[in-house]
Amino acid sequence: LLTRNGKDFSDKLPELAQAIGRLSNGRALVLDGEAIISDDEGRSDFQALQNYLKKPTGKELTFIVFDLLAADGKDLRDLPLSERKSALEKLMKGAPASVVYSKHTLGNGEEIFQAAAKIGLEGIVGKKLDSRYSGTRNGDWIKMKCYNRQEFVIGGYQISEKKAGGIGALLLGVYEGRKLIFAGRAGTGFGQRDAESLLKKFDKLRTEISPFKTAPEFDETETVF
Repeated sequence: LLTRNGKDFSDKLPELAQAIGRLSNGRALVLDGEAIISDDEGRSDFQALQNYLKKPTGKELTFIVFDLLAADGKDLRDLPLSERKSALEKLMKGAPASVVYSKHTLGNGEEIFQAAAKIGLEGIVGKKLDSRYSGTRNGDWIKMKCYNRQEFVIGGYQISEKKAGGIGALLLGVYEGRKLIFAGRAGTGFGQRDAESLLKKFDKLRTEISPFKTAPEFDETETVF
């Protein structure tokens, strides 16, 4: 199991390495795919995968196979994508449950994109049927991301409990008429310099009155302004 940068993850994901070994059944294969952990809705959860790599317990891994690059010593990368996918689909029949063939849809890109956005997916990937596998970004494959955007007003902030002089979260709101409605918190991940710059600006704007129509509730241990 090699990453994009050539790092061997076979020891970190031994279950997947063994499952792919059972799929190959002694044949020499090169597959292009992605290891994922799904959330309760069946969507790929990147953070869950990161947590698993740190502590590999409690989650089931799946390897989604996109493409077949070589088989039985033959380089297939110059074949059209349609032929590679056809060969891959045949190869994947009877595959272990943790190794899954990535199905595709011909055409209907706009409808598929709208459906992906509706169910909260990150986006879709479009590929030319006759494209070869170049391993570079050349326009034959494109990522179309679903951006769900909303503008918020910063109504307050929470001091970081882990880092002195840091910001733990921003308190966000949206206007309904002239009332600012609390919408939630946004964990920031600001660097120390950015946090210090923001805190200087925030200090000048402090008020004893909550800007939100209904003040959000907080734990007794939290420091909020």
